Amino acid sequence: MKIMKMRLQLTLAIIKPDISIYPFRLRFVRHLLLKNDFLIVRSRKMHLDVNEAEMFYQIHKDKFFYNRLVTYMSSGICYAHILAREDAIGAWRRLMGPTKVSRLKMKMSG
Repeated sequence: MKIMKMRLQLTLAIIKPDISIYPFRLRFVRHLLLKNDFLIVRSRKMHLDVNEAEMFYQIHKDKFFYNRLVTYMSSGICYAHILAREDAIGAWRRLMGPTKVSRLKMKMSG
């Protein structure tokens, strides 16, 4: 029997308010995580207040979308998941897809 070594990587996944308010959407996201070989190490239901969202997203403070992001992320319940798997960060990004609409349009057209 051959034992393979895997280097697990951790990443943080925050399921946003527009997904979290619908239990069937939340179940689907969790199903996708497991189907894509993620281990859900820890989960937490949370509601960020404005100050917490500002602190968490302060890296984006000078960007045009900052106020909208803070308002949105503090608008309702979120679920934070610590995920583990090999190449967790890259795999999570690929699973989420493009973050910019222009990249999505290019990806879909070509």
